[in-house]
Amino acid sequence: MTSPLRRRVVALGAATAALLTAAGAAGATPMLEAVRVASRPVIDGALDDGAWTEVAVGRDFHVRYPADDGVPTEPTEVRVVYDQDAVYVGITAHDAHPDQIRALLTRRDEDSTSDWLSVGIDSLGDRRTSFVFAISAAGVQRDYKIVDDRQVDDGWDAVWESAVRRGDDGWTAELRIPLSQLRFAARDQEWGMQVTRVLARTGEESVWSPSPHTDRRLVSRYGRLAGLRALRAPRDLELRPYAVLGGELRDVDPALRDDLGPRWSVGADARYGLGAGLVLTAAINPDFGQVEADPSEINLTDSELFFPERRALFQEAAELFDATLAGDETLFYSRRIGAAPHGEPGPDAVAAEAPDASTILGAAKLSGRTASGWSIGVLDAVGAPERARVVREDGSRGEDPVEPLTNFGVVRVRKTLGREDTTLGGIVTTVHRRLDDPAFELLHRDAYVAGVDGAVGFGDGSWRLSGLVAGTRVAGSAAAIARTQRSSVRYWQRPDATHVAVDPARTALLGWGGTLALEHSGAGGWSGELRSQLSSPGFEPNDLGFLQLADAATHALTVRWDGGGDGAISAYTLSGTVQAIHDFEPRLHAWTAGGEADVTFA
Repeated sequence: MTSPLRRRVVALGAATAALLTAAGAAGATPMLEAVRVASRPVIDGALDDGAWTEVAVGRDFHVRYPADDGVPTEPTEVRVVYDQDAVYVGITAHDAHPDQIRALLTRRDEDSTSDWLSVGIDSLGDRRTSFVFAISAAGVQRDYKIVDDRQVDDGWDAVWESAVRRGDDGWTAELRIPLSQLRFAARDQEWGMQVTRVLARTGEESVWSPSPHTDRRLVSRYGRLAGLRALRAPRDLELRPYAVLGGELRDVDPALRDDLGPRWSVGADARYGLGAGLVLTAAINPDFGQVEADPSEINLTDSELFFPERRALFQEAAELFDATLAGDETLFYSRRIGAAPHGEPGPDAVAAEAPDASTILGAAKLSGRTASGWSIGVLDAVGAPERARVVREDGSRGEDPVEPLTNFGVVRVRKTLGREDTTLGGIVTTVHRRLDDPAFELLHRDAYVAGVDGAVGFGDGSWRLSGLVAGTRVAGSAAAIARTQRSSVRYWQRPDATHVAVDPARTALLGWGGTLALEHSGAGGWSGELRSQLSSPGFEPNDLGFLQLADAATHALTVRWDGGGDGAISAYTLSGTVQAIHDFEPRLHAWTAGGEADVTFA
């Protein structure tokens, strides 16, 4: 269960993208004027550089939690300047009790019960996407993206500078955010921005642009950052070749240890700005050796585990490819590209060593958003054939194929229609494998997914109806399709199923799936969601997507109430969920009901 503090800090960074400006009428969107400087400020946490003088100051912050739109306990000020390479944000967090500032030293991107300052930037101006940069009073950095106006992507990481300094009047923070870490189209800009502060000792959150904590909308609540003129887009061409020479100590069978030796590889990454908000990214034999490893997991179920994407090649612009069904289930799961080999060494192998991951020979990605409201994501990648080193029963050595040459393709488009919460889009994914060896008999030769999705906001924007529907087709040998029918995703061989049966002669499988959701969130105290997800018995997106259960319909209703009080309780949240799951027979598999209470004491 997500801790109250983590929820608040995430919401804080999300709310962090509206910038400062002089106070306007109550409820008006605030605006702050950024100033271009000839000499960049020194990032040391002290706002004593000449660059910070004679610039507009945003002072009118509003309490976001536990109350809505109250006067913060401690005042906060923010300033913004920029040059041809970066945007600089200076924040002063006044505090009448500086000895009570909490500053816990943790790892980067780790939540803590510290005082935090956060800045969110909607550089695309689409009121849906934000890049969030947060720093604690101990100088610990956190960064993430907000996509679709309300979803937090913790996997995003950027390269930026920051520093903090403590004083008798509180603490200050300086942030340098390179333009290369942001995405924008035109040279003259007006961005969305939010600044958020967490006062740890009281749990209070305050924001520059009013954003009720009961409202799930985040980016569309940002204020405006004006005055950004003649910005230079990130370098048109970046080329990063690499060469790696190293060794690896592995726990392998003693019969194979004498084959261990130095390993080397070469490759290159490239990034080219095409203009109009589009970026072309390419990689040849990309090196993921420095990527943070996945945490250890013990899986006692028959379902596959989901792991977040950590590779920069696929993290960049990942939100443009998003096609979520529900939770972690999605039509595009980039971890399928470069995954562990699917095959096994031959039955006569008494010792074997297979690669931990398949090599990506090359990948190219076109992504971005246009000024006319189109978001575009196109990806093509080629996975290398892989072989395992083996020792056979007769003592001979050799190599057995464990992964075929594979091509992965994705095309994802979405168009914003009028207001930012009304969209229409589509997605197509393809997987083609060269199955030129009997060892690959159990793999799909071809896999296709095609879907459409959309969302519409209505009322005052607090209501949202969204949906997605997709069809799938997989083809291969009769053995491969029989394996798919018997997999843990569907279990067609189960004796109580009268609506499905394993057909050992089939060489293709078709299915459909989708989701429909009605959501409400706003400043009125209550929020909720009614969601249905359906996956037909033959629905199979797992060659390039992620699905744990087919032949299933899940219906869930969640209702939540957020309130504030006086006296001992400053805020509370009450929520309840009812869920039912049945198959397409239909037969009820499970139903659950639960509730949760979260109380914050004054």
